[in-house]
Amino acid sequence: MSGIFTPTNQIRLTNVAVVRLRKAGKRFEIACYKNKVMSWRNKVEKDINEVLQTHTVFLNVSKGQTANKEDLIAAFGNDDQSKICQLVITFVISQYVVSKLLLKSIYSPSPVFLRCF
Repeated sequence: MSGIFTPTNQIRLTNVAVVRLRKAGKRFEIACYKNKVMSWRNKVEKDINEVLQTHTVFLNVSKGQTANKEDLIAAFGNDDQSKICQLVITFVISQYVVSKLLLKSIYSPSPVFLRCF
């Protein structure tokens, strides 16, 4: 009996926000929860485990390409992925990539303000 093969070793990242940092000619990305990145940067959220989806540094999150040790050592001086994730998320010039739908919900006026003249 043949069925559809479902890979069990793949982890699907859902509700993802990508934080990017370009350093040493490479683009490093980490996968975070959408609502938690700004809380971490504003020092509201204290636990890094609540912010990160995985303690892995990627070259491309959407393709699942992880950064190798040589690139991490060349860019950051060590290969400790947890420390590098914390550095990337708190770095001031790192890019926080979110979807257009989330941006609309953040920057659109609420219906309460529209009804009050």
